[in-house]
Amino acid sequence: MKKLLIILSVFILSSGISGNAQSVKSILKKHYAAIGQSRINQAEGAVMKGVINQMGMELPFAMYYKKTGKVRFEASFQEMKIIQAYDGKIGWMINPMSGPSPSDMGVSETKAVKDMGEFEGRLYNWKKKNYKVTYEGDEDYNGVKVHKIKLVTPDEVTEVYYINSNSFLVEKIDSKAKMQGLNVESTKTVSDYRTIDGSLMPFKMEISMDGQSNVVMDITSFEFKKASEIEDSLFTKPVTQ
Repeated sequence: MKKLLIILSVFILSSGISGNAQSVKSILKKHYAAIGQSRINQAEGAVMKGVINQMGMELPFAMYYKKTGKVRFEASFQEMKIIQAYDGKIGWMINPMSGPSPSDMGVSETKAVKDMGEFEGRLYNWKKKNYKVTYEGDEDYNGVKVHKIKLVTPDEVTEVYYINSNSFLVEKIDSKAKMQGLNVESTKTVSDYRTIDGSLMPFKMEISMDGQSNVVMDITSFEFKKASEIEDSLFTKPVTQ
Protein backbone atom coordinates (compact mmCIF):
# COMPACT_ATOMS: atom_id res chain seq x y z
CA MET A 1 0.00 0.00 0.00
CA LYS A 2 2.83 2.42 0.88
CA LYS A 3 4.42 1.93 -2.53
CA LEU A 4 1.05 2.45 -4.21
CA LEU A 5 0.59 5.74 -2.35
CA ILE A 6 4.09 6.86 -3.39
CA ILE A 7 3.27 6.08 -7.03
CA LEU A 8 0.02 8.02 -6.78
CA SER A 9 1.90 10.96 -5.31
CA VAL A 10 4.34 10.86 -8.23
CA PHE A 11 1.31 11.24 -10.50
CA ILE A 12 0.37 13.78 -8.53
CA LEU A 13 3.72 15.29 -9.61
CA SER A 14 13.40 31.63 -9.30
CA SER A 15 16.73 32.42 -9.73
CA GLY A 16 17.43 33.30 -13.28
CA ILE A 17 18.64 31.01 -15.99
CA SER A 18 22.07 31.51 -17.38
CA GLY A 19 23.35 31.98 -20.90
CA ASN A 20 20.69 29.71 -22.40
CA ALA A 21 17.82 32.02 -21.45
CA GLN A 22 16.80 32.63 -25.05
CA SER A 23 16.62 28.89 -25.78
CA VAL A 24 14.38 28.30 -22.76
CA LYS A 25 12.15 31.25 -23.62
CA SER A 26 11.77 30.17 -27.24
CA ILE A 27 11.10 26.51 -26.46
CA LEU A 28 8.57 27.23 -23.73
CA LYS A 29 6.76 29.84 -25.84
CA LYS A 30 6.19 27.19 -28.52
CA HIS A 31 5.24 24.63 -25.88
CA TYR A 32 2.61 26.97 -24.39
CA ALA A 33 1.17 27.58 -27.85
CA ALA A 34 1.08 23.84 -28.64
CA ILE A 35 -0.86 22.83 -25.52
CA GLY A 36 -3.23 25.82 -25.55
CA GLN A 37 -1.85 27.34 -22.34
CA SER A 38 -4.10 30.38 -22.61
CA ARG A 39 -7.22 28.16 -22.44
CA ILE A 40 -5.84 26.28 -19.44
CA ASN A 41 -5.14 29.58 -17.68
CA GLN A 42 -8.77 30.64 -18.14
CA ALA A 43 -10.14 27.53 -16.43
CA GLU A 44 -11.49 27.87 -12.90
CA GLY A 45 -11.33 24.15 -12.30
CA ALA A 46 -11.36 20.72 -13.88
CA VAL A 47 -12.41 17.12 -13.31
CA MET A 48 -10.41 14.20 -14.66
CA LYS A 49 -11.41 10.55 -14.46
CA GLY A 50 -9.77 7.36 -15.58
CA VAL A 51 -8.36 3.96 -14.67
CA ILE A 52 -5.04 3.05 -13.08
CA ASN A 53 -3.61 -0.29 -14.19
CA GLN A 54 -1.06 -1.81 -11.82
CA MET A 55 0.12 -5.41 -11.59
CA GLY A 56 -3.05 -6.67 -13.24
CA MET A 57 -5.32 -4.57 -11.03
CA GLU A 58 -7.62 -1.83 -12.31
CA LEU A 59 -8.27 1.11 -10.00
CA PRO A 60 -10.87 3.68 -11.13
CA PHE A 61 -9.79 7.17 -10.10
CA ALA A 62 -10.94 10.77 -10.20
CA MET A 63 -9.13 14.07 -9.70
CA TYR A 64 -10.78 17.40 -8.88
CA TYR A 65 -8.99 20.72 -9.27
CA LYS A 66 -9.81 24.29 -8.39
CA LYS A 67 -7.66 27.18 -9.55
CA THR A 68 -7.42 28.32 -5.92
CA GLY A 69 -4.96 25.45 -5.42
CA LYS A 70 -7.44 22.93 -4.07
CA VAL A 71 -7.03 19.38 -5.32
CA ARG A 72 -8.50 15.97 -4.52
CA PHE A 73 -7.42 12.56 -5.77
CA GLU A 74 -9.43 9.43 -5.07
CA ALA A 75 -9.00 5.86 -6.24
CA SER A 76 -11.03 2.72 -5.58
CA PHE A 77 -8.96 -0.21 -4.34
CA GLN A 78 -10.45 -3.61 -3.48
CA GLU A 79 -13.81 -2.08 -2.56
CA MET A 80 -12.01 0.59 -0.54
CA LYS A 81 -11.35 4.21 -1.41
CA ILE A 82 -7.99 5.96 -1.13
CA ILE A 83 -8.28 9.74 -0.86
CA GLN A 84 -5.55 12.39 -0.93
CA ALA A 85 -6.60 16.04 -0.78
CA TYR A 86 -5.35 19.57 -0.19
CA ASP A 87 -7.85 22.25 0.82
CA GLY A 88 -5.60 25.23 0.22
CA LYS A 89 -4.12 25.08 3.73
CA ILE A 90 -3.71 21.48 4.88
CA GLY A 91 -3.26 18.10 3.25
CA TRP A 92 -5.22 15.12 4.46
CA MET A 93 -5.85 11.58 3.40
CA ILE A 94 -7.90 8.47 4.00
CA ASN A 95 -5.84 5.29 3.83
CA PRO A 96 -8.23 2.34 4.23
CA MET A 97 -5.37 0.12 5.39
CA SER A 98 -5.06 2.38 8.45
CA GLY A 99 -8.77 2.73 9.10
CA PRO A 100 -11.70 4.77 7.76
CA SER A 101 -10.90 8.03 9.55
CA PRO A 102 -9.11 10.90 7.76
CA SER A 103 -5.63 11.88 8.93
CA ASP A 104 -3.35 14.84 8.32
CA MET A 105 -0.49 14.29 5.92
CA GLY A 106 3.14 14.80 6.77
CA VAL A 107 5.14 17.63 5.23
CA SER A 108 6.44 15.71 2.20
CA GLU A 109 3.09 14.07 1.46
CA THR A 110 1.29 17.42 1.71
CA LYS A 111 3.82 18.97 -0.64
CA ALA A 112 3.29 16.19 -3.20
CA VAL A 113 -0.50 16.62 -3.18
CA LYS A 114 -0.27 20.41 -3.14
CA ASP A 115 1.96 20.25 -6.22
CA MET A 116 -0.80 18.37 -8.05
CA GLY A 117 -2.83 21.56 -7.70
CA GLU A 118 -0.50 23.38 -10.08
CA PHE A 119 -3.19 22.99 -12.69
CA GLU A 120 -1.51 25.46 -15.08
CA GLY A 121 1.59 23.25 -15.17
CA ARG A 122 4.92 23.71 -13.48
CA LEU A 123 6.63 25.14 -16.54
CA TYR A 124 4.22 28.07 -16.69
CA ASN A 125 5.12 31.17 -14.64
CA TRP A 126 8.18 29.35 -13.33
CA LYS A 127 9.99 32.56 -12.39
CA LYS A 128 7.12 33.76 -10.18
CA LYS A 129 7.14 30.37 -8.47
CA ASN A 130 10.85 30.77 -7.74
CA TYR A 131 11.75 27.74 -9.82
CA LYS A 132 15.09 27.39 -11.56
CA VAL A 133 14.82 26.38 -15.22
CA THR A 134 17.66 25.53 -17.61
CA TYR A 135 18.00 24.20 -21.14
CA GLU A 136 19.97 20.95 -21.00
CA GLY A 137 20.45 20.37 -24.74
CA ASP A 138 18.82 18.04 -27.25
CA GLU A 139 18.82 14.27 -27.66
CA ASP A 140 17.09 11.53 -29.61
CA TYR A 141 14.05 9.94 -28.00
CA ASN A 142 12.17 7.22 -29.90
CA GLY A 143 13.60 8.52 -33.16
CA VAL A 144 12.60 12.14 -32.55
CA LYS A 145 14.75 15.04 -31.40
CA VAL A 146 13.63 16.37 -28.02
CA HIS A 147 14.60 19.49 -26.10
CA LYS A 148 15.54 18.82 -22.47
CA ILE A 149 14.28 21.44 -20.00
CA LYS A 150 15.34 21.01 -16.37
CA LEU A 151 13.24 22.46 -13.54
CA VAL A 152 14.32 22.61 -9.88
CA THR A 153 11.99 23.79 -7.11
CA PRO A 154 13.16 25.56 -3.92
CA ASP A 155 12.72 22.31 -1.98
CA GLU A 156 14.94 20.51 -4.49
CA VAL A 157 12.39 18.56 -6.46
CA THR A 158 14.03 18.07 -9.86
CA GLU A 159 12.18 17.42 -13.11
CA VAL A 160 13.56 17.08 -16.63
CA TYR A 161 11.00 17.63 -19.40
CA TYR A 162 11.61 16.07 -22.82
CA ILE A 163 9.80 18.31 -25.31
CA ASN A 164 9.28 17.09 -28.88
CA SER A 165 11.09 19.48 -31.25
CA ASN A 166 8.33 19.12 -33.87
CA SER A 167 5.10 19.17 -31.86
CA PHE A 168 6.49 20.91 -28.75
CA LEU A 169 4.48 18.52 -26.61
CA VAL A 170 6.04 16.81 -23.60
CA GLU A 171 7.06 13.21 -24.30
CA LYS A 172 8.28 12.27 -20.83
CA ILE A 173 9.34 13.68 -17.47
CA ASP A 174 12.17 12.38 -15.28
CA SER A 175 11.68 13.28 -11.60
CA LYS A 176 13.68 13.16 -8.39
CA ALA A 177 12.01 13.94 -5.07
CA LYS A 178 11.68 12.85 -1.45
CA MET A 179 8.33 11.24 -0.61
CA GLN A 180 7.29 9.61 2.65
CA GLY A 181 10.90 9.79 3.81
CA LEU A 182 12.26 8.03 0.72
CA ASN A 183 14.31 9.37 -2.17
CA VAL A 184 12.20 8.57 -5.22
CA GLU A 185 13.28 8.66 -8.86
CA SER A 186 10.62 8.13 -11.49
CA THR A 187 9.89 8.57 -15.16
CA LYS A 188 6.47 9.53 -16.51
CA THR A 189 5.82 9.07 -20.22
CA VAL A 190 2.80 10.85 -21.66
CA SER A 191 0.97 10.22 -24.92
CA ASP A 192 -2.42 10.11 -26.66
CA TYR A 193 -2.89 13.89 -26.66
CA ARG A 194 -6.46 14.95 -27.34
CA THR A 195 -8.07 18.32 -27.92
CA ILE A 196 -10.22 19.45 -24.99
CA ASP A 197 -11.97 22.78 -25.47
CA GLY A 198 -9.01 24.46 -27.19
CA SER A 199 -6.20 22.75 -25.29
CA LEU A 200 -4.24 19.52 -25.72
CA MET A 201 -4.20 17.03 -22.85
CA PRO A 202 -2.42 13.66 -22.61
CA PHE A 203 -4.87 10.81 -22.07
CA LYS A 204 -2.26 8.15 -21.31
CA MET A 205 0.52 8.23 -18.71
CA GLU A 206 2.94 5.52 -17.72
CA ILE A 207 4.95 5.87 -14.51
CA SER A 208 8.05 3.77 -13.95
CA MET A 209 10.28 3.54 -10.90
CA ASP A 210 13.62 1.74 -10.64
CA GLY A 211 13.49 1.14 -14.39
CA GLN A 212 10.31 -0.91 -14.16
CA SER A 213 6.81 0.00 -15.27
CA ASN A 214 4.71 0.38 -12.14
CA VAL A 215 1.47 1.95 -13.27
CA VAL A 216 -0.35 2.94 -16.44
CA MET A 217 -3.01 5.63 -16.19
CA ASP A 218 -5.65 5.84 -18.89
CA ILE A 219 -7.77 8.99 -18.82
CA THR A 220 -11.36 8.38 -19.82
CA SER A 221 -12.70 11.92 -19.43
CA PHE A 222 -11.45 15.45 -18.82
CA GLU A 223 -13.66 18.49 -18.38
CA PHE A 224 -12.95 22.13 -17.61
CA LYS A 225 -15.37 23.40 -14.97
CA LYS A 226 -16.54 26.66 -13.46
CA ALA A 227 -15.60 27.05 -9.81
CA SER A 228 -19.25 26.83 -8.81
CA GLU A 229 -19.55 23.41 -10.44
CA ILE A 230 -17.07 21.82 -8.01
CA GLU A 231 -18.15 21.71 -4.37
CA ASP A 232 -15.60 22.99 -1.86
CA SER A 233 -16.67 20.19 0.49
CA LEU A 234 -14.73 17.75 -1.69
CA PHE A 235 -11.48 19.25 -0.45
CA THR A 236 -12.43 19.72 3.20
CA LYS A 237 -11.23 17.17 5.73
CA PRO A 238 -14.27 15.28 7.09
CA VAL A 239 -15.07 15.76 10.74
CA THR A 240 -15.03 12.47 12.64
CA GLN A 241 -17.50 11.85 15.44
